[in-house]
Amino acid sequence: MAASDHHEGLRVSDEAPLPPKGFDPLRADADTLERYWLPARPDPKLQPVLSRHWIEMMSPTPTFVPASSRQPAQALIRSTTTSPAFKARGGGRLEFSRNWSGACVTALRANRFRRVVGRWRAPALEPGLRTAEDQSEPFRCSIWIGFDGRKRWTQSMPQVGSVHTLGNDGQESHGLWWQWWERNSAATADNLPWTISGVPVSRGDVILCSLSIRKTDPTAVRLHVVNRTTHRFATVQISKEPVLGSTAEWIVERPADWQAATQQNPSGPLFPLPDFGEVAISRCAVEHASPDAPAFLPRVIDLKQRFLPSDRVAVISAASILHEPPAQVRVSYRRPF
Repeated sequence: MAASDHHEGLRVSDEAPLPPKGFDPLRADADTLERYWLPARPDPKLQPVLSRHWIEMMSPTPTFVPASSRQPAQALIRSTTTSPAFKARGGGRLEFSRNWSGACVTALRANRFRRVVGRWRAPALEPGLRTAEDQSEPFRCSIWIGFDGRKRWTQSMPQVGSVHTLGNDGQESHGLWWQWWERNSAATADNLPWTISGVPVSRGDVILCSLSIRKTDPTAVRLHVVNRTTHRFATVQISKEPVLGSTAEWIVERPADWQAATQQNPSGPLFPLPDFGEVAISRCAVEHASPDAPAFLPRVIDLKQRFLPSDRVAVISAASILHEPPAQVRVSYRRPF
């Protein structure tokens, strides 16, 4: 793919200038990091969790490679994407979703977010529960971090993460992806998941992701991914519309099969969720636009599924949060029956 591509408003640049041989990001100044599209170094005193995450991304020095983003193989014109989630709400800080499980946090007092990070390990997969509706689909889940999308007055959500599939033949596949999801829009390459093929992923690999809004351009975000097991690092810059930074998310998702969308179900049926055991998303941290931002107060999200023909509803993916720094979101697969 070319270094920069354009699709109906979405601008993609995934061939960042690669640092020269012998480059040490730990010794680089701010201007040098920017020259190679690398994330800015957080202040270790004011942003200790972000700083530890940044250091692990950069040390030992990774192999910097082109992201080689690949657009979706098919665009479903006239189909529409739907809201990512929330059909019911529990008491306190617990919410329920049909496709999300994890945590989200809302920016308070106009202290909008500028960066969100997360770290996790590609899970081993076992068959999960099926219903009569999804007997032919493979099991699939995705793990990601993102901005916005949680509030209905936000129109889009840039996100980056990993996807994990257990085929009907028992074979696993793992990979990295990014997406600029847009509410109530045609399901074109603009808002469907793009694959990051330059950084392969296997079961058990440690993945670190960072998503930053450009200070000089609020319509642009930079996505940084590193497979710390293989030490491959890639950057993607995407631009579309102003990113508000109103919410940040750390999510294990039951994604939809957009290739099987119909007029009755325009976003496509949900894949059956694999039994992923437990996913621990660690270093759940955000950078605020203001240094005096309020404390980290996330909402917990559990995923519910309706099982036909009994019409029974049960939680199949439950989240919990370790609040002690660095905050950690643990998402566990459940077999309710």
